[in-house]
Amino acid sequence: MLGFLIPKALYLVVVQMLQERLKNRVLKYCDSLYQNPWFLVRKKSSKYKLVNAAIEINKHTIQDANLPLLVDEFSEEFAGCQIALIIDFFSRYDQIELDAKSRDLTGFQTPIGLLRITTLPQGATNLVTQFVRIVTKILEDLIPKDCLPFLDDIGVKGLLSTYDDKEVIPGIRQYVLEHIQSLDRTLVQLERARCTIKPKSQFCIDRISIVDFVYKAKGQNPDSAKVIKILE
Repeated sequence: MLGFLIPKALYLVVVQMLQERLKNRVLKYCDSLYQNPWFLVRKKSSKYKLVNAAIEINKHTIQDANLPLLVDEFSEEFAGCQIALIIDFFSRYDQIELDAKSRDLTGFQTPIGLLRITTLPQGATNLVTQFVRIVTKILEDLIPKDCLPFLDDIGVKGLLSTYDDKEVIPGIRQYVLEHIQSLDRTLVQLERARCTIKPKSQFCIDRISIVDFVYKAKGQNPDSAKVIKILE
């Protein structure tokens, strides 16, 4: 199946994107017997994102029964924390290699030849379940005491008490120190797994925004920005 038509004005943009992915080894040349459609999506930054449609692959894929946490299950762990943080994965699915035996199934025709994907293909039936399984495996020793993953976000939990602002080291309060220790243990596990995180991760703050809710010491509330969008 051929890809969707790309405007000629974006031809060079597509070629540059493909060459960059080849350089980063997210894509590789192949002689596959399979061909999948692909298209471009314009992002808020006005740049483009190349999307490989997994329509054909999904027709023949058995659905994995593994599921991520429900939003309510996740939120209950963070409501009431005096301090918390969110670690956000960088190019989350591109960090997970696709089994070599499955790569030829992802082949797609491009202006520079037939290519295949070497990482988890977006839109694939079991994409989320596999990603969740891998991240849970990486952090299994720390869940749920230190942290809890929700898709590509990892919430690092804080204490429910401030210990009356008791200082364990001059200028450093006990509940802050224990939170930083939880963060350290989480980052060590991610580093050992060679994961990369985004700079926009939210570190050591008294309120965090995730899955359309804001969590703070007094509980949880819907994210006002999301509420405004719904009302509009």
